[in-house]
Amino acid sequence: MNITEEWRYEDAPKLIVLTGNGRREFKIAKAIGEKYDGEPVFFPIGIPLGRKTKKFTGLSVLSAVPILHRIYGVNRFLIIMDKEHIPEKIDSIIRNYGIVPTKIERKTEQVLFIECMIDGQEILVIIAISGAKSSLEEDRSRFIFYRFGDSVPPDKNQIKQYYKRRNLNELEEIRRTKREILEKAFPGLTEAFKLLEQSIKTKHSLLDKNNRYNHK
Repeated sequence: MNITEEWRYEDAPKLIVLTGNGRREFKIAKAIGEKYDGEPVFFPIGIPLGRKTKKFTGLSVLSAVPILHRIYGVNRFLIIMDKEHIPEKIDSIIRNYGIVPTKIERKTEQVLFIECMIDGQEILVIIAISGAKSSLEEDRSRFIFYRFGDSVPPDKNQIKQYYKRRNLNELEEIRRTKREILEKAFPGLTEAFKLLEQSIKTKHSLLDKNNRYNHK
């Protein structure tokens, strides 16, 4: 599954990946996504708003779903979000961002499926939850444990220093690692990718119908 931040294909993307955090999530998702089958996936770092682009953080990334749906006609979105940003009653929060949920289903402990309506069209939003309690750093810390057997606190700086001291590259290590280990370390992302991969193999559309492309 090739995840790209620049869409250079003639056809519209069938899936857009968003994150409420930043480039580290993009790079990790890209490295893990290479382990799974699928068509090219669009991961825009900035959301076009007129002549400018804007980056959304936390739950506000949901605001990008209606915008990108209207630009590209995409009706499938995968959102990578830290556990700390997920409220218990997410259905009422979603409405604040122009999305009307019709069904919310917890596929796994780390993956939510949200079927919703935007401009009268069915949209599927998949939320891949990072971290068991807080954030992606928990998953990155867990990866170090399963990959190397070392315990490192779930802290960005300490994780960075761990790889620096050993002259290792985190993303290259992810690429070298078997799926079985990645699925233990990054359960939210990998479960979401597995569901998308399965939908392709079984030809189940996951609401992918009448896709249109309005981007000029």
